[in-house]
Amino acid sequence: MKIIIVGAGGVGGLLGGLLARSGNDVTLIARGSHGEAIRRDGLHVRSILGDLHINPVRVIEKITDTLDAELAIFCVKTWQLRVVAQDLVHALSSECLILPLENGVEAPEELEKHFAPKQVLKGCCHMITYIEKPGHIRHAAISPKVHFGSRSIAEERLVAIKACLDQAGVETSISDAIDVQIWEKFLYICSLAGVSALTRLPVGKIRGVPECRNLILAAMREIFDLARLKGIELNSNIFERMMAEIDSLPAEATTSLQRDLMTGKPSELNALCGAVVRLAQPLSMVTPIHSVIYGALLPTEYQSRKALV
Repeated sequence: MKIIIVGAGGVGGLLGGLLARSGNDVTLIARGSHGEAIRRDGLHVRSILGDLHINPVRVIEKITDTLDAELAIFCVKTWQLRVVAQDLVHALSSECLILPLENGVEAPEELEKHFAPKQVLKGCCHMITYIEKPGHIRHAAISPKVHFGSRSIAEERLVAIKACLDQAGVETSISDAIDVQIWEKFLYICSLAGVSALTRLPVGKIRGVPECRNLILAAMREIFDLARLKGIELNSNIFERMMAEIDSLPAEATTSLQRDLMTGKPSELNALCGAVVRLAQPLSMVTPIHSVIYGALLPTEYQSRKALV
């Protein structure tokens, strides 16, 4: 399959490497020193599943020509999504399917502003990955999982994508309840990321503190209630399952929100805790936990974007 990986960071780099290794025609969109390193030395992935090195690999930085692809997997940060979609809207054919794997719950809606709804799937992924250094991806925990679905795209095309990912070693499912899975991940990652970013400590240092566990649970309950108001019925056992997931993480694990804020990079704060606050307002729902987390982290986010004098 001809595949474009839009954003070859942690998630995109791992998926791109696995898909290329299994024989797909993969093009990576990667910029700056990371893209230069991949172009020069290939893509290196240090993974819990076994290391891999893909060289040569096709890498582009500036999108100026039409890109021949059957599938574009969007793995950029949520705050980059609108600009990247604008860059790609004339480069991808109307037949190219688009699979967003961003954190948060708003990526498909944003992409449908730029591409035909019949092109855009809904999706989410589970893995802990990051750029270790330019050209090198670290897959630190969780065997890669991708879930996706669509009610407007032909089943045979969905099956082809699943087969492609399965062959690459990615656990994949076509879901009739993809909105539920997206909101389950949102509940998990948003709550854990918010508390970890506040404490600035790895998971192993916070999950054993009762006050921190209670804070994570309270944040989860706010999202659970918000999902219900939006017509998304999450299973009531989700709290137990998600806390068990947190307990299974390596003690040294951190979240991307935490890492970005701690290193002065723009983060996904607005798509995570900020989105909880924003989506709750029209529903007259109060979100004290996420409002406090969002407000407490916002100055750091502003500083990273040079919005403070």
